[in-house]
Amino acid sequence: MIAGLFSIVVALINKHNKEERKAFRAEQANEVIRQKQYNINFRRARVQEEQLNYSEALRLYLQSADDYGEEDNCDRADALHNAGLICQRLMQYEKAVECYNEAIAIYLIDPDANLATLSWIYSNLANIYTNQGFYDKALLLYNMELASNEKMLGNDNPGLAKIYNYLGVVHSYLGEYEKALEWHFKAQEIRERVLGYDHPDTAVTYNNIATIYSMQEKHNPAFQLYLKAYIIFLEKFDAEHPQAKLCLHNLRIAYETSDHPPPFSAPFADWLDVKLAHRSIRRPPP
Repeated sequence: MIAGLFSIVVALINKHNKEERKAFRAEQANEVIRQKQYNINFRRARVQEEQLNYSEALRLYLQSADDYGEEDNCDRADALHNAGLICQRLMQYEKAVECYNEAIAIYLIDPDANLATLSWIYSNLANIYTNQGFYDKALLLYNMELASNEKMLGNDNPGLAKIYNYLGVVHSYLGEYEKALEWHFKAQEIRERVLGYDHPDTAVTYNNIATIYSMQEKHNPAFQLYLKAYIIFLEKFDAEHPQAKLCLHNLRIAYETSDHPPPFSAPFADWLDVKLAHRSIRRPPP
């Protein structure tokens, strides 16, 4: 009697184990199929993106993400990240925000997540929020990007200066000028020391600081920094470069509002000719 019951139990266990093994093999087969389909769609999306067929690339990236359904893994997050980038190119910002946020949620719980990719998404999403005027959201994401980059790069890398710049810009939009200057000064310190005083990125920092000084009606120091930045842009680029044009516009305004040296009597164009002649730089045509 007992032996018979034992045989029945063993048979049931064997049957259950066999069913489990069968289900496991089926799941493995499905995973192989999903991975294969994902790879096909992802590669096709890359090709379409390289050919500038962004709408088709977006469709294929989203299809790649759907190949995994609701499963949270880095492959799906990678597809969503790329879809977000394409949405930005197409100026579909709400869809980009949706893709980025979904990708972030997956990366944050996946131990195999690429920290550099996560940092990149923080920056892209923060840029969108900045342009949309959601400054508090942008600040949160830029600080998250900063924390990620400090882990990867340390505290003395020029890559951090770019994030400092973004933080400074957002604080200036909020009217928090002293806080903005703190971030720009941190960017200035790294760029001057690591990149040099005549590097274009350093000139960008000079321009940013000068802009905040102008907002604070500190016209004299603003004027000096705009001039410093403009000369660097002319030496490294040319007068038609967007940064040079913007800086020239700012410099012209600062010239008209500054009182040092007191007072300017020459027209701006004549004064600039004399100033640049000392450096053998030709002023751009009016």
